[in-house]
Amino acid sequence: HANEIITALSHKYYKSDIKLKNTISSVIKDFASSGNIIIVGRAAVGITSELKGGLNIRLVAPVEWRINALKKRKEFENTDPKKFIEENDAKKEKLIKRFCNININDVPFHLTINCEKFNQDEIIDIISNTMRIMKLIN
Repeated sequence: HANEIITALSHKYYKSDIKLKNTISSVIKDFASSGNIIIVGRAAVGITSELKGGLNIRLVAPVEWRINALKKRKEFENTDPKKFIEENDAKKEKLIKRFCNININDVPFHLTINCEKFNQDEIIDIISNTMRIMKLIN
């Protein structure tokens, strides 16, 4: 299925947007159904919502915190971080709307974590403990 997505995205005259959406959905569902996988973004929360055994997490933070975090990363040294965030957020909202037909703030995430309030190790602990509570891991 991954090859189908790459072909669909690279094909200059791909005829069906619906077929592309269905192919992406199918690939994500196949990966999710196989278990023990982390899917980042790609509207996976909407695509996999009917599957059992998953944990849908949303990481959030205030814009100023996100801007400062991007400024510390070398790959963003020649990028306007605020503009990047605005454009990236708009793309995420559009993708969620397209695949889930709902506003990103209405997506039924199991867990939303504010990255400004917790460091990486604490976030890992929160996710691990949530997975234990949900009996996804021992």
